[in-house]
Amino acid sequence: MVCFNLIRHGKTQWNLEKRLQGEADLPLSTEGRLQVASWCATLDRIPLDLILSSPMARARDTAEILGDHLGLRVVTAAGLREQAFGQWQGRRIEEIRQTSPGIVEFQESLGWHFCPPGGEPRHGVLERALAALKAAAARFRDRQILVVTHNGVIRSLVYHALDRAFLPGEKRVIRDGHLHRFSWDKGLRLEKLNAMNLNPEGK
Repeated sequence: MVCFNLIRHGKTQWNLEKRLQGEADLPLSTEGRLQVASWCATLDRIPLDLILSSPMARARDTAEILGDHLGLRVVTAAGLREQAFGQWQGRRIEEIRQTSPGIVEFQESLGWHFCPPGGEPRHGVLERALAALKAAAARFRDRQILVVTHNGVIRSLVYHALDRAFLPGEKRVIRDGHLHRFSWDKGLRLEKLNAMNLNPEGK
């Protein structure tokens, strides 16, 4: 059995500006690099064997900072990249709601079939993320793996494990800045949601 400990990358400038990043390959901001460095003492409490990362710059930067501090090898997996947002990339959700009334609400009503114009559906994100973790589970048996990925990937895996419909009105269950623990034996299993707060002050 393999244990996957999922975390989201540190902040980028577009995170601070509340822009949809998708396939935009932005690095961590200065604030984001300091944020990630502050996670090391907390993550050092887990007996980790390696880091599996999305290949996107913001995730790789996060993984490399943590790998340097924790003495862990970093391996990338293309299936862990963020959802493609197509024509919405670089824009703010509120801006889209104002300039194209009803389009965001319509897409949100589609649940797992949510797909920005020219982008990627949520169920596609889930399928490739599951394939990436399955391949890692076969390659790295009986390991504790830190997985550095993106909000869209984490939400897809958590909602799949909880059998959620991904519809508006569902209670928010994922806490920002937390680690989520999964295992893989014959398939993916959510062991503990919001298992660890990465904030060193516990806030």
